Amino acid sequence: IQTAEHLAKLVEEHDNFELLYDVQYIQTCFHYVPPSMQGLPKTEEYYKKLGTIAPEIKGKMTERGSMLIGYQTDDRHCNFWRMVVSNPASSFEDMQEIINEIHELGKDL
Repeated sequence: IQTAEHLAKLVEEHDNFELLYDVQYIQTCFHYVPPSMQGLPKTEEYYKKLGTIAPEIKGKMTERGSMLIGYQTDDRHCNFWRMVVSNPASSFEDMQEIINEIHELGKDL
């Protein structure tokens, strides 16, 4: 639980991430908002574009072979990252690497 909470803290501290829900046991849900979308009005077009970001980054992760993190939608949000920290060996450093990798692969979108 502490590792998922640490990931949520990292998300809240980074300008390009947006925590969507309080941590639910071992699950952290968030959006990555690339620099090109910072400050834009949150219109239907904005959310349509935001919904493409997680799939694009995940495709890059798959090509790179770096990590595998799920994304999904729900009745309130377009595609968002849903990180379930179920491996007890996961560390705070691993959570920082997740933030770094998503930002590195998404910063030019």
